Amino acid sequence: MATKFRHLPRTAKSESEDPTGRSEILDITDFEAVKKYFWDHHFKTVIIAAGIALPAAAQKNPELALLVNAVGPQNIGRAILSLPVNSRPSVVFMGSALQYQEKEGAISEDTPFVIKGNAYVESKIKMVEFVRDLVSKGLDAKVAMIFNATGPQQGTDYFLPSMADQAAKINLGLQDKIIWSRYVDHARDFSHVDDTAMGIFLSLQGKSGDLINISSGYGTKLQTFIDILKEMSGVPGIENKIYPEFIDQKPKIIATWGNNSRLRALGFIPKKNIRDICQDLFEERLRVNREVK
Repeated sequence: MATKFRHLPRTAKSESEDPTGRSEILDITDFEAVKKYFWDHHFKTVIIAAGIALPAAAQKNPELALLVNAVGPQNIGRAILSLPVNSRPSVVFMGSALQYQEKEGAISEDTPFVIKGNAYVESKIKMVEFVRDLVSKGLDAKVAMIFNATGPQQGTDYFLPSMADQAAKINLGLQDKIIWSRYVDHARDFSHVDDTAMGIFLSLQGKSGDLINISSGYGTKLQTFIDILKEMSGVPGIENKIYPEFIDQKPKIIATWGNNSRLRALGFIPKKNIRDICQDLFEERLRVNREVK
């Protein structure tokens, strides 16, 4: 099942790409359409991942973010509750680590949510409120709290793909031997998208109503990723410099990561380490930059 929001700009990735040709388009903001869809189809599990409004798009259109991230998922939950009890699928909703209050060290699922956040975060918090209400009415639902996930298809407007892109360009002689970045001496939690996907599927086995952190379970200094990518470039003498406008913008939190003990209790074992992440990103950016060279 895929979603398409009729008023969502293409820059917000409103249309799902399905190379198999087996997807269907469903506007989850239309409750009656959603209800009919679930009565006409039979699912054992539902993972609500399509149509997530990205943070930048949410900030530009808060009302739309609420529709995409909260009202739409609520409609799916309501539609499932309208089914006979023995026909209701289990559901995983997508939350975000950005909902948690920042803190040093491990962030568990008991960490309080931010009191006031941006439009994206507030729409996600509202979604969790809706889910808890639906669970109280009998819905079997969990919320996968996604920490930083990256992979070869992620755009270079994100940190790690941007660093890999610069390393690849240096390898190909397309950029001077300098990798530019923001402040990188702080540690954050990163997972390969393959591990994130595995964690989401495992969360289906969790306790109804639970938040489940989808994370690596440890923090890695951003500088470490850059050092690995510099090595992978095969070019000696690469410098790493901070953009002048970011020199004085050190983060308040130095090291933080997701406590994933709840996910590990469901059998989660990451398949990709930080070097695997860098390798996949670097090889993809080499491929892309060779094509445009």
